[in-house]
Amino acid sequence: MSKLQEERVNDDMIAYRIDDNPPLTPAIVLTDEFWVMVDKNFPDGALLILRQRDEVAVIDRTAPSALITARQLIDMAKHRGVDFLSDRIFDRRNGRLVTVTE
Repeated sequence: MSKLQEERVNDDMIAYRIDDNPPLTPAIVLTDEFWVMVDKNFPDGALLILRQRDEVAVIDRTAPSALITARQLIDMAKHRGVDFLSDRIFDRRNGRLVTVTE
């Protein structure tokens, strides 16, 4: 976790990357340390997107356009096709990742 880079995109979104081993980045969602960081930044919860292999993005769940933003970012990555990973939006409930139905 010491190599984890946090980039605040705007007030409602943060992107995370492991710079020295980008393909390992999605695995951070399995760690409690990552979720402590997310909870500190977004205490009311965050949506998670894994749109590309070298980035994990979280969006403040309470933002008015959170789902729309998540879907747009996923669709852009899917269209580009480079390193596309998942078209799902996730939420963490009771310590488990669940798919959000739009």
